[in-house]
Amino acid sequence: MAVGRTSRMRPAARRPAGSTGWSLLECLVGIGVAAIVAAATVPGLARSLASVRLRTASLAVAAALARGRAGALAEGRTWEFRIVASDAFEVAALGSSAAREKLPAGAEFGPATSGGTVRFTQSGTAENATIALRLAGQETSVVINQRGRVTLD
Repeated sequence: MAVGRTSRMRPAARRPAGSTGWSLLECLVGIGVAAIVAAATVPGLARSLASVRLRTASLAVAAALARGRAGALAEGRTWEFRIVASDAFEVAALGSSAAREKLPAGAEFGPATSGGTVRFTQSGTAENATIALRLAGQETSVVINQRGRVTLD
């Protein structure tokens, strides 16, 4: 190279051989691919979250029913589980009142074969009943048999 002459290299040619940088185009392509993958997984994630919330609601109802049966056995008197709103219920001794308990957000009661009330006798027995729960187009049931046993469908 002659003295006084300046070298005119293009910017890409100045990059060192082991450079680990990313070009703007590479970054945009990566962000685009990540956005497409995220958009494809969001609906499945929403369904999974709804399924978990519905399962949580059915477990809360099953636990409340078991609590009513245990109260009837322990106190030797009739207890009842009452659906008091589309998303709320109470568990108390017959003739008593109790604080309302709410289902998880978005969950609601569907039809109940018992008319919305399940009574547990002092011996822990109950009439057969099925309580449906719904959330985001999904449905599940809590089943009570004559022995007062509670199962999830």
